[in-house]
Amino acid sequence: MFKNLIIICVFLTVNLHSALAQRIGAPGESWKTLETPHFSIFYSAEHQDLGLYYAGVAENSYGILEHLFTDRPTEKIVVIINDSTDVSNGFATMIPYAHIMVYPVQIGKGETLSEAGEWAHELFIHELTHIFQMYPANSFYKFLKPIFGNIIAPNILMPSWWKEGMAVEVETHFSHQGRNRSYSQDAALRALVLDKKLFSYSLAEINEALPSWPYGGRPYLFGSIFMGHIAEVKTIDVFNDLTIRQSEKPPYAVEDAHLRSFGIGYQQNYLNTLQKHQDIAQKQIETIQSSSATQITLIDQKLASSENPRWSHLQNILGLISFDKSGRKLNFYKKTESLTWEKVKFPKQPSGEISSFEFHPTENKILYAKVKPVNFRESFSDLYYYDFNAEKNEQLTFSARARGPIFGLNPNSIFYISTFFGKTQINRLNVSTKEITKLIETPFNQRIVEIQNKSADELLVVIKTEKGESQVFSFSIEKRSLVPFKLAYQNVENIKNINQTFYFTATDNGVNNIYQMAAGKIKPVTHFVTAGYDFDIGPVSNTIYATIITSNGLQVHELQTTNIKKLPEVKNPIREKYKNIKYDEPTAFNCQNVCEDNESSVLKYIYPQYFIPFISTTSRDQSLYIQIITSGQDPLMKHRYDLSVDYDTGIQKMGYNLNYLNSTQSWPINMTSAKTFKLFGQNSQLIYENDQHSLGFIPDTVSISPNLVLNFGIIYSSLKDTVLTTEHTGLYGQMLYSSFEKNILQLYPMSGFSFFVRHESNKANKKQIADLYSDYEQTLGSLNYYFSKWLPEDHSFANKINFIHTYQNVSNRYGASNAAFSSSSDTYVPEFTLRGYAQGQFFGTRMVTLNTEYRFPLMTLNKGSGTDPYFLKRLNGAIIYDGLIHRGLSIDKDSVLTSHDMNEVFSSVGVEVRLETTLGYFIPINFILGGYNPFALKYADSPQIALSLQIGGL
Repeated sequence: MFKNLIIICVFLTVNLHSALAQRIGAPGESWKTLETPHFSIFYSAEHQDLGLYYAGVAENSYGILEHLFTDRPTEKIVVIINDSTDVSNGFATMIPYAHIMVYPVQIGKGETLSEAGEWAHELFIHELTHIFQMYPANSFYKFLKPIFGNIIAPNILMPSWWKEGMAVEVETHFSHQGRNRSYSQDAALRALVLDKKLFSYSLAEINEALPSWPYGGRPYLFGSIFMGHIAEVKTIDVFNDLTIRQSEKPPYAVEDAHLRSFGIGYQQNYLNTLQKHQDIAQKQIETIQSSSATQITLIDQKLASSENPRWSHLQNILGLISFDKSGRKLNFYKKTESLTWEKVKFPKQPSGEISSFEFHPTENKILYAKVKPVNFRESFSDLYYYDFNAEKNEQLTFSARARGPIFGLNPNSIFYISTFFGKTQINRLNVSTKEITKLIETPFNQRIVEIQNKSADELLVVIKTEKGESQVFSFSIEKRSLVPFKLAYQNVENIKNINQTFYFTATDNGVNNIYQMAAGKIKPVTHFVTAGYDFDIGPVSNTIYATIITSNGLQVHELQTTNIKKLPEVKNPIREKYKNIKYDEPTAFNCQNVCEDNESSVLKYIYPQYFIPFISTTSRDQSLYIQIITSGQDPLMKHRYDLSVDYDTGIQKMGYNLNYLNSTQSWPINMTSAKTFKLFGQNSQLIYENDQHSLGFIPDTVSISPNLVLNFGIIYSSLKDTVLTTEHTGLYGQMLYSSFEKNILQLYPMSGFSFFVRHESNKANKKQIADLYSDYEQTLGSLNYYFSKWLPEDHSFANKINFIHTYQNVSNRYGASNAAFSSSSDTYVPEFTLRGYAQGQFFGTRMVTLNTEYRFPLMTLNKGSGTDPYFLKRLNGAIIYDGLIHRGLSIDKDSVLTSHDMNEVFSSVGVEVRLETTLGYFIPINFILGGYNPFALKYADSPQIALSLQIGGL
């Protein structure tokens, strides 16, 4: 009957996928810290050169931004160089202390940041801007910060478009590239204007991640052009004014700082921004359409996005990487006699985080690169075969960090780009022997973008310089030498060699178009209105399959080459503006003179550095419930904890909940400790006090399945009421397997299942007064199953079975009780929800509940109001059935206790309307209005109306 205790016991395990994945480095790996004037930089001791490089990047970035932001941290900023993933990214936060997490893997071709120059510099400028945004706390906050710590950072609560847009503009202003210079961003805006969609993105909407393009990229795309406009109207120094003034304001009072600087609100200035970019894009479109643009035909309009088209001459099929509601996967198509495209399905065709693929030139196979977890700590990209004949996938490399693979002219050799330790390399894989040979490596400030066959002993290599310029080289495999290849076009990528006729994309006229080079002569073969990216040549040389940016994102199209003598020049005054911006580039930072290189220490970071207070009233005698929450972690996340302490003035009791994760060993150790209280009815004298402590071990199960998490250990519990105290010690083991997820296109999980089970064997610590309080074993768990096949679009069945089974006939105090509603959407843990009845009406040592929901969409809202801190996403409906059987007791409407032994079903049916919202710019909250009809009228009146709140789901 102690539902809260069940959640405490399973909380850590059900969150282990995210918790363990953040552990930095392998157990036993040596780490060091470089102490520079403004940073403490944590790096692997094996890669001191990477640590020194980022120390220079960090201090150079600080030297640039200290002239822009005047209110900066007085303590050193922690930087962690975390080379544990092949996903290029980073983040900055003030919680629990100011730190920047850097994933130093270089940007790959086709990514949203692929036009960057020196990736480390642009990344660090961006993330350091976030630190300087979030640090200031002025006015009345100055008095709160010494008490509550780093959580007092008012600008953290600003909209994402404000934070990300400002960081992108600063990144662009103080680098040689940056996203506001991007040809891709320019093309995306043209696509929106072409389809008259630009003004449909409201100021409220651009803060959201919605199931339409550009998905979670809205704050970056629209925030960057907005902040670019703001910096142009004033100067970039206005960012410091906005940051300082905003740090004096109450939460969500966002307009005043902008009004004082501009005399108008954010909403009007945002509309001015859209109007300016619409005018620019319209002029570009008119310039392009002054001569006939290339006609394009979409391959599959049902896909949310598609890219990386490849034509197989062997099989006469087209392959592409797609994304839709079923996730990311490879799709294949054949052209019918009616010249339409028909999808061809193969058993076990590849899916997941596939970045690129190629058809085998002589065999019925494909070669692809895919990112997947290697263990709890690392996710790397490797090479795989898919054999169409055998209908199976074969992994070729293991932790090779491979991307952009191609077959050599001898198919037994595969060449690919790898991304080890902040650099890029060209490697060769011998398919027969599986031997890997490194051929060449770039310095930190450059990166290999792609490789292509030139001849039997030569590769064409595209290298991006620190200034973002694409340079093409001929690489001798035997001599391991680079020689410039005469292809002096801007942003050359996507090179194809078709019988010594070379095709490539470039932006020489301001638009990404496809060019052809034959016999030393170069000519454009496309004239796109937006932009073309990765492509392949079809069954005949004048047929091209190309990835093109549209107002719905990247989509693969078919087109015919165009006979064009010269492309019109398409200008962008925004890009031209940055060419005229000069900034002082600091001299190279020499860490040897001023840095201390210490052994990595974690202890000084562990103590609590912030406190979040929470106060509410209770239903008992107007008493107060007071809670304080904090957490801590060292930079390498070897030690992590969450702690909450609460006090109820009505019962004058103090409780707490502590979760601690130690990841210093191969098997992480988790410890939990909690004291909680349970009251019955309105009688504050009837109180159960529960102390529960556990020590567990978590084996690395990724090699078995990335969907599996195990946890086992020992547990101690003490349960006390006004009459009796019982104590038990025992062993527990638990397992979570989950194959369902919810991608951004889905309203809720549509398919898959999860299974959670926990078993405890509890031994009484002393002889009890009766067998009811003695030894007992108990198993509890839940099974989720989602089904949508054959149902209308966005309709789904969600089924959940929760169970607890106590093997002995012991007191109900060791059991569970029913909940009146679900506190979070699609949770793994058992909640024993029985809607239409009061919470805790049914309790016992054996209990099974069934919750079935038929979910369906009602209305898409996507409504907000300017900078108001709310956004209404959509209305969904659900028809529900809840059923419960148990061995234990029930309390009816007249407070009469009745005994049950799995012999009676208590159930209800109902209808719910669920309003999905975002509150405070980033908190997902569901408001649920339900009407329920309980069938056991002795326990509840019929019908019942209830309003509840729910934390958003996956």
